[in-house]
Amino acid sequence: SFPTRRSSALIEHSLPPGAALAVKSSSERQSEVSAVLGSTLSRLDEITIVVLITTIVSVIALMMAAVWQGRARFNSLISIGMGPVQFARLIFFESGLMLLGGVVIGLLAGLGGQYLIDEWLTRTTGSPVHYSPAWELGLLTLAIALAISLTAALIAVLRINATAPRAAFSMQ
Repeated sequence: SFPTRRSSALIEHSLPPGAALAVKSSSERQSEVSAVLGSTLSRLDEITIVVLITTIVSVIALMMAAVWQGRARFNSLISIGMGPVQFARLIFFESGLMLLGGVVIGLLAGLGGQYLIDEWLTRTTGSPVHYSPAWELGLLTLAIALAISLTAALIAVLRINATAPRAAFSMQ
């Protein structure tokens, strides 16, 4: 392998004292790059977990806020005789529409961003990058978002059904 120990010593000896250069074999360089990539990938995994937890909490908070904003309308519907099952269906339908719109927009933006990044890497580095849409990841994300949204909607339904309906035109 290049450089050998003897050639490494000769090259290091020919460098001026205090030079910011180092002589490394290809295996040393490859192990150094692997270590850096490994630590970077582990950081990305940690960031992904934080983003996922933050997303879950924000979706639940947004669903609760949306239901809270519509409480006057929901109180009106409950006061004119809408049952808990009908009310749950309404909440699940509305949250499903919001979820579908958000996930479709997010999925398209993510796949478009992946394509743009791949093209940028190809043009910048000159290395060919094969674009392969991450459909499996997108569908997994859809399933997770659906589960989170349905859980948030269920919490909202249970919370509203637990409170007694007020007058339909109450401003509180």
